[in-house]
Amino acid sequence: MSRCGLNHLIYAIKLARKLLLSIIALLSAPPPVLLTVDAISGLGFPTSPSSPSLQR
Repeated sequence: MSRCGLNHLIYAIKLARKLLLSIIALLSAPPPVLLTVDAISGLGFPTSPSSPSLQR
């Protein structure tokens, strides 16, 4: 039981770390990349609360 919970916790930490790294990459990315990400997020992958796809 506890081992299964530990595996879920490790998976969640890895997922959060990957998400954090992509956010950092986005913040340090040049504007053209950010525009591309905005275009992608418009397709249903919201990257931030200010993304237009969330306001629809």
